[in-house]
Amino acid sequence: MFCKNCGYQNKDGAKFCAGCGTSLEKNEVEQNGNSNVVWQNEADRIFDNNEEIINAYIGNQKVYESAKKNSFNIWAILFGVGYYAYRKMYIETFIMILTQILLSIFIPSIGEYIGLLWGFAFCPLYLMSVKRKVNKIKNENPAASLDELKAIAAKKGGTSVLSCIGFVLLDIFMILILLFILS
Repeated sequence: MFCKNCGYQNKDGAKFCAGCGTSLEKNEVEQNGNSNVVWQNEADRIFDNNEEIINAYIGNQKVYESAKKNSFNIWAILFGVGYYAYRKMYIETFIMILTQILLSIFIPSIGEYIGLLWGFAFCPLYLMSVKRKVNKIKNENPAASLDELKAIAAKKGGTSVLSCIGFVLLDIFMILILLFILS
């Protein structure tokens, strides 16, 4: 099933597009030259609007607005792995650690600038990650109301200091192993 909004090919039976979050159950009707959206039911209208669920997931509307309008994040530049983990971007954090290790082995001189790369990559990566997770929440809870979805998103989202500490310790451990191997 292809999304009419972005063209992403979704699994058959999906209620929302995994690419953009648009409801796959709405139909567009041409009337007097204007395109109007006809909803299958009230739930489709509610679920098509991701903003409230995204804000509930992030936990801070200012962070969401900042990520939408900025091309970099100063905290991601300064704290790298720790900030990505703090924002619960675990896959991206793990990739960062592996990238840092590989770059340290093969191109040691670039290691000083890798923090800038992660700082400039944070906003688009964070928005993609949050939208992907919100779409997953919506698909896993098709009968949930908007308030229930916001509650689930708030519980699964937000930040995690413990994850931040854990990934920073993992990063330090991996760097120590790398230094041991290279010496």
